[in-house]
Amino acid sequence: MAVGRGGWLGRVAAFCVLAGLSLDLAGGRWAAYISTPVPGVFLADLLWGIGCLAAIRLVALRALPRPTLIASGLAVAYLVVRMATSIGGAQASLLVRDVAPFAYLALVPLAAVALSTVSTRTLLWILRIAPLVMLAGLAAQLVWQPFGGVGRLLGGAELSVMGFPGRSDVAGVVLAIGVLAWGRFPQLTRAPGMPYLALMRAIQVGLVIAVVLAPSQAGQIVAAVAVVWAVLREVVPITAHRAAVWGIVGVVLLAALSAVLAMAAIVATHQVTVAVRMPDPNGKTNADGRQPAMDGRMRQTWDTGSLPDFLGTTGARFSTYTMVLRGAVDDGTWLAGRGLGDPGRLIGVCGLTVEEFQYAPGVNKCAVDDGSGPMPLREPHNWMLSLLLYQGVIGIAAMVALLLAYWWRPPPDPAFTLSALPAALYIGAASFGVVLSSPFGILPIATFTAFAISRRLRSADTDKVALSAL
Repeated sequence: MAVGRGGWLGRVAAFCVLAGLSLDLAGGRWAAYISTPVPGVFLADLLWGIGCLAAIRLVALRALPRPTLIASGLAVAYLVVRMATSIGGAQASLLVRDVAPFAYLALVPLAAVALSTVSTRTLLWILRIAPLVMLAGLAAQLVWQPFGGVGRLLGGAELSVMGFPGRSDVAGVVLAIGVLAWGRFPQLTRAPGMPYLALMRAIQVGLVIAVVLAPSQAGQIVAAVAVVWAVLREVVPITAHRAAVWGIVGVVLLAALSAVLAMAAIVATHQVTVAVRMPDPNGKTNADGRQPAMDGRMRQTWDTGSLPDFLGTTGARFSTYTMVLRGAVDDGTWLAGRGLGDPGRLIGVCGLTVEEFQYAPGVNKCAVDDGSGPMPLREPHNWMLSLLLYQGVIGIAAMVALLLAYWWRPPPDPAFTLSALPAALYIGAASFGVVLSSPFGILPIATFTAFAISRRLRSADTDKVALSAL
């Protein structure tokens, strides 16, 4: 069912949603922390929220598929219940962060209305330009590191200490999306001549090389997926039926990926005993005001032993994955989770306290934590285990159910390639890093999901092509 454009308010809604997406794509975590006058609210999230609020049109919402509306209602109900049962001892900012994925997914219908007047060609060019901007920023950072001073102007402490784009795995995802977007899309653009086609292929190769050189195994894995898909979609047309099959298979495989990693961690690790570093009560105070450290009590942890260098931080991840799985079972929180808004939930599973971490963060930590910050890491670097830790199997089931409901009738190519595949790449990277639980990861996933749903609201000439006939 086609809906009207909504006048100037509709254009504002579309612009704000796309602006939030573009910031997160072009600047990664770095741009996601550009501050606003509203304390604790960052620019990309504020723009995206304004776009969703500006898109509240009942006639358009009534035209959305029923599974979409039911899923959104369930997401809202889940949020209300979780927040109501967690407010007691939770830190407000951490509680908001923990439930952020469900909050963004609850707003997907509004984002879909906002994007109902945006052509797929517009999305294509956003996905083409944003990776090039990120690539230019990476090159500038390597040459003369220009972003420190700019960071202080735009966002204070968060940006001033963060190199562009903030996370190498997110950079890998964005560059991989560029590999997809710079493929041929004859349904949206004119057939390229040989010089232009050669330029497009050169850009794709350059993006692949950049990902290979980037220090991120997660980025390299998603880039490999992007290359395979970029080749596949130019050989096999992605029809509506094939998109539905691939959509279901994709959600199942993404969930299975995290499950396989978790089970592999249990098999690959063995229990070891390590000492907790504590202040020496008999030692003299150091110049920094701290007492010298000494070995204190012993704690149990899990270790993979020595691994080849090319596996990077796999051992640290497996160690922490095992601690999360065993901790959730041992304390009986595997079903509903525990600790939303609790700063010490993950490190508690690892057998430590926040105070012990703060005394010696380089030693008293979960294996996956580099110990470089003032507070312990709260994410085990896997989206399913993060949900298990804080929201239990119920939270995992709710997340998978929402994704399946929103993608129950995915659009055919090219909208499938430009919405489902980028969302899948972000979720794939979230199996290895802190992505899904952070706005710079969930905002793009929610936007791509909304764009796929928005195709059900468009007028016949929105895209100037009959994608439904492919």
